Amino acid sequence: MKKHFSRVLAMVLVLVTLVATFAVPASAAGSYPMSCSIYYKDESGKQVATTKTFSMNAADTNAQQTKYYSPTVSGYVLKNSSDSYVTYAMMDKSFPASHYVRQGSATYTVYYVKAASSTIYYNYSSGGTASATKTVTGKQGASFTVTSPTITGYTPNKSSVSGTYGSGSHVVTYYEKTYTVSYNANGGSGAPSSQTKKYTTNLTLSSTKPTRTGYTFQGWSTSSSATSASYSAGGTFSTNANTTLYAVWAKNKYTISFNANGGSGAPSSQTKTYGLDLTLSSTKPTRSGYTFKGWGTSSSSTTASYQPGGKYTSNSSATLYAVWESNAPTTYTVSYNAMTSSTVHLRSSLPALIERSSTFSFPRSWKEDLWLL
Repeated sequence: MKKHFSRVLAMVLVLVTLVATFAVPASAAGSYPMSCSIYYKDESGKQVATTKTFSMNAADTNAQQTKYYSPTVSGYVLKNSSDSYVTYAMMDKSFPASHYVRQGSATYTVYYVKAASSTIYYNYSSGGTASATKTVTGKQGASFTVTSPTITGYTPNKSSVSGTYGSGSHVVTYYEKTYTVSYNANGGSGAPSSQTKKYTTNLTLSSTKPTRTGYTFQGWSTSSSATSASYSAGGTFSTNANTTLYAVWAKNKYTISFNANGGSGAPSSQTKTYGLDLTLSSTKPTRSGYTFKGWGTSSSSTTASYQPGGKYTSNSSATLYAVWESNAPTTYTVSYNAMTSSTVHLRSSLPALIERSSTFSFPRSWKEDLWLL
């Protein structure tokens, strides 16, 4: 019986000791001081940073959540990234078996390994440094990814660099951005070929001009419906964007002038637009002793090609000349024929002759009677 009691008592003592080792004693729930140490060593056990020691109340839940950040050690990196900080919960704890000794201890060791580096160079394709060289450091063989910096007006050949620490150097090349400038004849023909604009350089536009029947080229615009030009052939283009330039056209204008051609009061000049009919002025010139017949294209015209108020459709400039018809009576020439002595009654016959001819021959014997007319 005595032997059995001794066994039970031994087991109870063992359990009490185990509980005391892994937990704060229940009787010390209000306050239980702990002496804590965090060691910083390399894989061989060599100390690489000063040990951090501190005391804390293990019964204070807020104190248990405090983070103790691991120091940066030159030439080393953390072996485990999870060791970037240490909390009370991560530590190995030890409590005395006796409830009368109110002082426990906790320790933790953060391990470091030799650092491995990789270098990234950022260069322009044309030469020179595009951005500061970047060196990344980490555990040998571990993977890394570094996003390439943004440089306005340039595009990197790699948006990011991936590799393993210690694998060597990497180069990112930046190329100047380019843009395409295209041309659209916009109803005409002969537009120049596309050109390439670089980000840092202004583009000299092509000096080639398109053509279009009945229109005059005004220049280029970014809109197909533009009525005024934003750019001229051979001009400077500075926009950094892909762009289509459309030809801007103006309908040709023609001047129609009027010449009274011996008269007066000719109308003022008019303007004819390509493709549109022109209504000629209704104003008529005047000339004493003449009747205005219309307008001709020559100063010697005897017939009119155009009338006042009529339509002019030719797409060309012109001078129109007044066409006149004389209002003077007809003049007749009368001569005598001495070879005949025939008698003709002039009063009854002469009007009929005049209707047929303006030149006549009369016998000499008609001389006296002619005065009777």
